[in-house]
Amino acid sequence: MGIHHIINEADYRAQILQAGRNLVVIRFFATWCGHCTMVKPAIENLHNEFKSSVVFLEVDIDENGDITRQEYVVGVPTFVFYKNNARVDVTTSEAKLREMIAKHK
Repeated sequence: MGIHHIINEADYRAQILQAGRNLVVIRFFATWCGHCTMVKPAIENLHNEFKSSVVFLEVDIDENGDITRQEYVVGVPTFVFYKNNARVDVTTSEAKLREMIAKHK
């Protein structure tokens, strides 16, 4: 199974809750964002590497403005981390993703 694309707020909350004790990495992106497109292969590689212990989600900010505002996302790409149904970290740096996954996993 690939990275789950969030369709609405109910789906978002359900996916985070269903992750249980697993780390959740959420990529906030926009289809018009060039940098978001460039980062996607790196995220897919991380997903393939950690899929047994990390849940990867993606949120299109144009489709899910309410979630975007609730998570205080002001630029894309932004990566939000959840663990045990609680937000534990956030970054806009692709370079820090592996380090943050190791820190919170």
